Amino acid sequence: MKKIVLFLCLLVASAIAPAAVNDIRAEMAAVDRAFIPVWALTVEGRLDLAAKAMMYLQREWYGFKERHYGDKTLDAGWRADFDRIDALIREADSILDGGRFPDLVRAPLERSATVLAALRQRNGIDYYVDRLTAYRVLVDGIVDAGKDRVMSRASIDRIAALHPAARDAWARLPADGPGAYFRLTATQREALPRSIEAESLALAALGRALDANDAAAISAAAIAIRPPFLSIYYMFGDFHALVWVQPDAK
Repeated sequence: MKKIVLFLCLLVASAIAPAAVNDIRAEMAAVDRAFIPVWALTVEGRLDLAAKAMMYLQREWYGFKERHYGDKTLDAGWRADFDRIDALIREADSILDGGRFPDLVRAPLERSATVLAALRQRNGIDYYVDRLTAYRVLVDGIVDAGKDRVMSRASIDRIAALHPAARDAWARLPADGPGAYFRLTATQREALPRSIEAESLALAALGRALDANDAAAISAAAIAIRPPFLSIYYMFGDFHALVWVQPDAK
């Protein structure tokens, strides 16, 4: 009898778990819709809009934290990670408020994304944007090396070292797409496969340039992998929401 009860409990748990994961993924996607505009606008140096985007991010993050900080979980680092993300978002906001050194805002922002990705990984939450972010970090390294004006041997070697990792990270994107919880529009869903194909072609072109050991071609191909990728990454951010962000929403 005890074995039957245990089996039924496990059966119920396995039935509930996927729904719960999907629900929290949808809420995490809402946080990313706010995170991506802050990251993008900071990178572009558009500080006024980045400040509005930060208000949007704080609203979404603190709402998410309020709903899930006390979730019952076997993850011993759950609450500590929530607190750490809080601190990192506040640090980014403080730097942004100062209006100086906007490039410094990226570091705490990206660390907060890393912490949240690690939390998902520990808890078995497969999440499309985590895969995009892992690839983006490699793209940033490749593009930064590709901007070397003289394309030194060290820069070429760095690109050559990062390219296989980037190719592997790109291949780990699910073939069936990101999932409904990201709420892509019909236009975005239609554009996504084309953008993925464009990025795949750009990554392959970089491989051919590396094989030819042509410094000028390597530089051009390295820089060329960013635009099609950003067209994908930005689909997961809600830039239109900034129109409705008011100062008292912070």
